[in-house]
Amino acid sequence: TKLSRQQIKSRLTALKGIYTSIKAMLDASGFGWDDERHVVLVHDSVWDDYVKSHPKVVDYRRKAMPLFDDLRDLFKGTYATGDYA
Repeated sequence: TKLSRQQIKSRLTALKGIYTSIKAMLDASGFGWDDERHVVLVHDSVWDDYVKSHPKVVDYRRKAMPLFDDLRDLFKGTYATGDYA
């Protein structure tokens, strides 16, 4: 399948959004990562509180993300953290 430049850009943007969302969770208190199953680890109470303020991540609770390490390599250092704002 031949993709247009716009299609590639759109897919990259979507992947970056997934990476950024998961990275933000992992940077938050109470979250961890299961390297074998490629899923976020978190207690129910922490998850419930987090999802209240981040409703777009609700699907990532038990969804395996086997490409996360690759996405980290691809996007590391390419997104704003707000650390110096």
